[in-house]
Amino acid sequence: MVRVYLQGIGQFPLLTADQEIVYGRQVQQMMTIEQHFDTLSQQLNCEPTLNELAVDVDKSETEVTQILQPGKRAKQKMVTANLRLGYYYLNIDN
Repeated sequence: MVRVYLQGIGQFPLLTADQEIVYGRQVQQMMTIEQHFDTLSQQLNCEPTLNELAVDVDKSETEVTQILQPGKRAKQKMVTANLRLGYYYLNIDN
């Protein structure tokens, strides 16, 4: 089962330096919004609405969504690429 998983991970390409920069920036922007979400949740004692979050970060709801969605995809791509990199190094040692 682990072997099948590792073989699947091995199918994903490694990221280029430019991709790492772009994805890293997207993840940083997403994390900033998520930090505001967490802070606002504590202040309100409940999860903020998209509108409340947008007001808190001084952006429109559309802008917040346009930051969060690509940020989540970028994070997943970076995680997968890092797993792929680990797989690559495992195969070098064997």
